[in-house]
Amino acid sequence: MCGVPCRLPFRCIARLRCVGYMCSEEWEATYLKFIRIVVNPKKFSKILRQWDLEPRAKILDLCCGTGGTIEVFRKAGYHQVYGLDISMNLLCRVKKGIPVLCADANACPIKNESFDVVVIHKALHHFLDHHRLLAEIKRILKPDGIFCFIEPRKTWFRKLYHVALLSPFAELFPPLVRMRHAALIEEGKTYFKWLDNTDEFFDLLEHKFSFTTESRQDDFMHHIVKCRSQKQSDSRI
Repeated sequence: MCGVPCRLPFRCIARLRCVGYMCSEEWEATYLKFIRIVVNPKKFSKILRQWDLEPRAKILDLCCGTGGTIEVFRKAGYHQVYGLDISMNLLCRVKKGIPVLCADANACPIKNESFDVVVIHKALHHFLDHHRLLAEIKRILKPDGIFCFIEPRKTWFRKLYHVALLSPFAELFPPLVRMRHAALIEEGKTYFKWLDNTDEFFDLLEHKFSFTTESRQDDFMHHIVKCRSQKQSDSRI
């Protein structure tokens, strides 16, 4: 056991049923090909400095994939970082010594108020039901806990990128781009819904789940957000 109160031990690699999350072998293959693009250590290190989290904070990387962001956390001096992902295939590639749990983020086998910080790196747009996910994040965060996330932002450049990827000519592109095209087709139901309804998500975050935004940077392609959980009555959830 890793010291985090949960109903399953971390480093538990087991296939669990996923509800409301887009994840397939084809998508995973694309993710692994694009891993250095998805997780840019230099860029993420800069974002960590901006978030200015407490060094001794107990942090959960939700939808951690192969653990790339956890490695950046550790190099930055954060040593109580844990990972959770639905994919056994991805978790098997996490470096030894990093505590991980194979589970559904919508129903984490983790006790209430277990973490100081929950981080999601480019995975919110995979979920069909953000209300359910935020309720779970709220539950496992300690009072006054921090929720940080990085997600795609709807910009003209991203729109042009999508038009190119989804065009009939995508089959003429190099193999790596064709794989990204296939993954985007799979993600489409949730990905484009996210881009079109981002404002609704922020409204849900603030007014339904009482998170206060401490910093929000909208760069050329992404929303980079740090928010803090405020006390609320259970009836509001």
